[in-house]
Amino acid sequence: ERGSPYYEAASRGKLFTACNQSAVTWGTALTATAVTFTLSNTLGSGVNLAIISCGVTMITSSTAGSLVYAANVSPNAAAVIHGTPLTVRGALLGTTGNLGLADGACTLPAAPVAIRTLCSGFTTNANMTVRDYPDGSIVVAPGCAVTIQGITIVGTGLVDMVWEEISIS
Repeated sequence: ERGSPYYEAASRGKLFTACNQSAVTWGTALTATAVTFTLSNTLGSGVNLAIISCGVTMITSSTAGSLVYAANVSPNAAAVIHGTPLTVRGALLGTTGNLGLADGACTLPAAPVAIRTLCSGFTTNANMTVRDYPDGSIVVAPGCAVTIQGITIVGTGLVDMVWEEISIS
């Protein structure tokens, strides 16, 4: 009998999800003032955050452009300044205990660098949803963060992310 590849992590309380509860506005360039969706891992957390999936719903778009995973990759930099926390939920609904933090707006220690394209090719007023499955190939180490940001796009939308918290020791 074969179940979901993520059932074990979810049932053990190690799989988490967060989603914007209202539309966010995409920026046109990578910036340290992140106002979309940011997943951060506090220095000293003792876990890595392995991103399983990320979904974007584009509500409005007035210019074509791209959305990317943008990362802060220096664990020795200043910490993320949390602004608008999102509620993180255990994938085993009703559980808590996450170490990864999700924000709808925050200040990053520096402008992030694009590490992976999430989606592109939006046209004006394109109502669509895109889901990407890194399946753990993007891992946020303690002291680092990943945010979803726009490049040359003007529009609004929602972001959700699912990640597994894996002990380092």
